[in-house]
Amino acid sequence: MAAVTSAELTNIVGYPTIGIIFGTALFGMALAQMLYYMSNYPKDPLWLKGLVAAIWSADVLKEITCVMVSSKAALAKELQSDAE
Repeated sequence: MAAVTSAELTNIVGYPTIGIIFGTALFGMALAQMLYYMSNYPKDPLWLKGLVAAIWSADVLKEITCVMVSSKAALAKELQSDAE
């Protein structure tokens, strides 16, 4: 099996982007599920609703971070190819 060089790994920007697209779709489903829960279960305790909101907030931060990292990697690759 041939060794993978770091130059080959820097050419792989599309795969994480595809993963982020699917992750964003799943994030939309999680958002819909959270909104459904908040509107259809008003009698649940406040601590449980707070826990759901905290988990969703962590998911928002994760999604923002993934998109930022992927876009910076794509931009760096584009700038690198322009310099060559």
